[in-house]
Amino acid sequence: MQLSTETFVHLNQLRRGQMAVVEEVDCQGTEGAHLASMGLSVGCVLQVLMPGTPCAVAVGETRLMLRCEQCRAIRVSPL
Repeated sequence: MQLSTETFVHLNQLRRGQMAVVEEVDCQGTEGAHLASMGLSVGCVLQVLMPGTPCAVAVGETRLMLRCEQCRAIRVSPL
């Protein structure tokens, strides 16, 4: 069963403590590769540690601080 993209939200719409599955990372070039190298890629599960700008997320044991434009480029399915 494939989910409709209408069920996806941007990362910056999640609340503190909320978990989600990454469905799309719309970052091109080295920025997208850099995020992927830190574990943030399609299919991974993340948890919002600190919403806002910047946004802090946990991907496994990795903690990432993301800028506002990065958060808007990441679409997730909330769990």
